[in-house]
Amino acid sequence: MPLHFGFNEQEEYVPPPELIEGLVSDNSLNFVYGYPGVGKSIFLAELAACLAEGREFFSHHCAQSLVIIACEEDFNGMREKNAAVHHKKMLSGFNDIVIGTLGDEGLRLIGDIRPTIETINGAFYEAEEHLIRRTGKVPDKSLKKVLIIDTLASLCPGVDENSSKDMSTVLEGLRQIKASGINAIFVAHHCGKDASSRLRGHSNLEGRADNVWRLRKSREQTQVYVEKAKHHRNGAEFWFEIATTEVLFQNAGVYKSLPYLKQSKKRDANSCLSDDEKALMEIISEISATSHSPISTLELRKIAERRFGYGDGRGEAFRKKFKRLLDGLSAKERLLIDDNNGVCLEDFPSQEDDNAT
Repeated sequence: MPLHFGFNEQEEYVPPPELIEGLVSDNSLNFVYGYPGVGKSIFLAELAACLAEGREFFSHHCAQSLVIIACEEDFNGMREKNAAVHHKKMLSGFNDIVIGTLGDEGLRLIGDIRPTIETINGAFYEAEEHLIRRTGKVPDKSLKKVLIIDTLASLCPGVDENSSKDMSTVLEGLRQIKASGINAIFVAHHCGKDASSRLRGHSNLEGRADNVWRLRKSREQTQVYVEKAKHHRNGAEFWFEIATTEVLFQNAGVYKSLPYLKQSKKRDANSCLSDDEKALMEIISEISATSHSPISTLELRKIAERRFGYGDGRGEAFRKKFKRLLDGLSAKERLLIDDNNGVCLEDFPSQEDDNAT
């Protein structure tokens, strides 16, 4: 029985195993959220492909995984997004890449979830058998199992998302699924109605999450911003665009134009942040993780002054710098400052896209 007392700062830190190097650890619960139309499903299809192939995800190496996407709302739509990724990334020729799409199975995170756990574990068993048939080899024990849920609401119809009791039940369901042998779960969810809101629903969702990523649109690009990272630094960001590719469905002899994720090589100059702006955004993100209300500029300045290393006698110099940083982030549409001098993370102007959910 492992037993440990106290803490010694000289002890060696033992980090948890990585699922996505520098971003996500093994044995984690992760939320990806944003407004409808921002591209969550397309983003998750790309994530599934990177994990299944064991390749880099926005320059972060992924541990190769069996991936199951549980999709109760738009099963056929997710299958098509998966087909677009396979076609564009030329994955179909690789026998050791397995991504399964699971839907229309009555999956639920409330009530008696034993049938849901059995169905999900059965899907991973079938994925392993599919891999053995294709490769003729028994899967390596290091192969991870990753479940992607698109969306949370589709697996818990009728729950009150603002109820602590209801959402605790949902989180317990996710815990039981992960405990059944799943290495990591990614959950697509929506955000609240106003710019200061984060994950929609009760705050215990964010409190129990290991990682929280928010998607925002800025013109033709979408930003992925790491709002919470349990074992890594907050504030990481990466960008993508949504492109289309023509996919031939041979059984019907028809082509369909389908969306896929294209990593952005260009950046809107107005979106680039200085190191100091990134540091202030990280502070705001950390505070917002525990408070869903706007942060007063005075309180934020006091916290930032300490973090930026401004000692006694340098308060006036930092006040000027702080104002420049706030003005710059506001101009770049990263922060919203309300009439009461409260600061919260800003949403980029929404651009609806029928193919991007």
